[in-house]
Amino acid sequence: MRWPLLAGTTFMLLGIAGFALLWMTVDLPDTPPQPQAASVVALDGSELAVLAPEGLRYEVDLADVAPVARDAVVAAEDRRFYEHGGIDPVGVGRALWRNVISDGTQGGSTITQQLVRNLYLNRDRTFTRKLREGVLAMKLERSENKDDILELYLNTVYFGRNTFGIEAASQAYFGVPAAELQLPQAALLAGLIRSPETADPAEDPTEATRRRQTVLDAMADTGAISEE
Repeated sequence: MRWPLLAGTTFMLLGIAGFALLWMTVDLPDTPPQPQAASVVALDGSELAVLAPEGLRYEVDLADVAPVARDAVVAAEDRRFYEHGGIDPVGVGRALWRNVISDGTQGGSTITQQLVRNLYLNRDRTFTRKLREGVLAMKLERSENKDDILELYLNTVYFGRNTFGIEAASQAYFGVPAAELQLPQAALLAGLIRSPETADPAEDPTEATRRRQTVLDAMADTGAISEE
């Protein structure tokens, strides 16, 4: 028992030291501008073409996203979003436990960590990258309020079908703006975030339905919707 305990303690101390060093040396970068799609319309207002060389993306204010869609994403990705400071130890512990008792893998990244990874970092599975992600997430939480972070996340996260942001996804999947999303639609979109390619309802309706139900269950657990 002694050697595993010693190794675990050493690893934890190295992590704390690395986190402290990064906190003192890494500054929060400026948020890079996000390229948006442009629509070409005729004089009568009909759409002629959409120019989106880097993927379909339309930026919207948080107030222009249906509340049920905001609730669905928070319940699915980070149900303690409004309580933590960028890193959620409870969420990490829950993810580790589910990975132990099941065959799949579940990450413990918060919405803020995901946003930092999408904006400033890459998806390398390295210890250093994870430490930087945590440091930047905590610093972002200190400089921005929660609603601003959620708004930026909803405008940048990938939903599949070459769509970035919930407005583009809402139009691509359902032909309606994000402000008009209904509960089943919002739950389906939220279920796509973790792996859009494997749950596209046009390709795998069974998996899409399963993910949607998981999101609905999470929303019921958080009180965003009733069981009925």
